[in-house]
Amino acid sequence: MGKKIFIFIFCFFLSGCIGGTSIPSKFYVLDGTASSNISKRYSLKTEIGVEEFKIPHYLNRPQIVTQDVSSVTLKVSESHRWSEPLSTMLQRVLADDLSVYLPDSLVKPKINSRESFKYTIFVEINSFDGILGDKATLEAWWSIMSTRENKILYRDKSKFSRSIGDSYEDLVIAQSNLLEELSLKIVKALIEVDRSK
Repeated sequence: MGKKIFIFIFCFFLSGCIGGTSIPSKFYVLDGTASSNISKRYSLKTEIGVEEFKIPHYLNRPQIVTQDVSSVTLKVSESHRWSEPLSTMLQRVLADDLSVYLPDSLVKPKINSRESFKYTIFVEINSFDGILGDKATLEAWWSIMSTRENKILYRDKSKFSRSIGDSYEDLVIAQSNLLEELSLKIVKALIEVDRSK
């Protein structure tokens, strides 16, 4: 009897997988927005490496995470996903934005320890999500390191937010813009640091 029940349950789930319908997933990518929003470029000729971002465990997943209206519960969407690991996508987009603001500098994601840069950028995300129909938020600690001296030259904590519509597209566009705001803040700090050396 037990074996028959097991076979029935297995066939039931199998038929659901084969014959059932599922919502197709949409995949999203953050985009460097500095090229379209930029009104000023900065003069700094140097080499800058961007480390892979450190992100909270709740964001370290393919699914896009949003907050509930209460701001104390999270929603993980199975049908709205990132096109690549979030930490490496953030790293790449920040490097792209920095390179637009600093056209005379070599800026790229740091992918191995043998790469040599004058400055290395570290970013640790505290929050990078939003409430659909309300706002998107980026909060992060970030620092600029002198690679040759192995010394932190600048450290700051930044928080940005933007109003958004009720779609995931609105959220991702706003998050791209928030990342661009962070990149501009880092650019200004880099210039300040370089002038003081």
